[in-house]
Amino acid sequence: MIDYHAHTNASHDGRPGWTLAKLAQWHERQGFQATYVTDHNVIYDRSLPVPEGTSISLLPGVEWSVYRQHVVAIGRVEALPRDSFGESTARMVRMFAVIEHQGGLSIASLPEYWRYHEEELGAFVRGGVDGFEIVNCAPKALGFPPDLRRQVVALAASHDLVVVGASDNHGWGQVTCVWNVSQPGAQGFHTNRVFARPLALVQGDRQAWTAPVTQPWFMLRSLTWAERASWLTWVVIILLYRALPRREGQAAGLGILARSLGRRSRKTPPPPSPTPVPNQNPT
Repeated sequence: MIDYHAHTNASHDGRPGWTLAKLAQWHERQGFQATYVTDHNVIYDRSLPVPEGTSISLLPGVEWSVYRQHVVAIGRVEALPRDSFGESTARMVRMFAVIEHQGGLSIASLPEYWRYHEEELGAFVRGGVDGFEIVNCAPKALGFPPDLRRQVVALAASHDLVVVGASDNHGWGQVTCVWNVSQPGAQGFHTNRVFARPLALVQGDRQAWTAPVTQPWFMLRSLTWAERASWLTWVVIILLYRALPRREGQAAGLGILARSLGRRSRKTPPPPSPTPVPNQNPT
């Protein structure tokens, strides 16, 4: 089980403090045995020490930002002059041959090739791209249209190119939406199988920017009525808990909610009437 695309805080948009160790721990919790580390324009070449206690393989890679496209380069990769691959698609696709010459593999990342090069994917193939992402967990990539995904899979199959899924984790998401099962020794299209959460695929029928709203809605629709009631009840409890003021030094916990509700349910007796003070002045 492998992830082909993930970031640490070495990327400009990585979560602060999202170290290599935390990235490895996150992947381990998601069931991965390995991940490529593909920071933006920062090569991970395994020169950094593997974090102590890491049980998964951290593999070398980088994500190059070039002309209207991000290219994930994995395996044996070296620095290259990115400026040489700007200004046009024709110049950008030359990068694929350079990566191959270095001994690496090049994968076109989502959502860029869908947004900017949908009509030029043939040029990617002729330029020597090794594969395409067909699922990417970044919110901006979840809107990848199902029809175009099928076209890309067919294109890859006809040219024996690999198709992959990518968590594209930057330290913000709690779970992945996709896994890859790779077959050691296999080549091309049959190298990898992609397994994605249905929620990640159904978003393709909606605009990508609606994901923060539609994803919870799709999840809610997939539950039974009993599960929905339980889920919403916990949401209300948590919101109430977070809204209640805390006294200084009082430990956090649901006990605060119980004590607060208990205090609110008891009626407070009215204060006693003041006792009249006898007149102390002598008559």
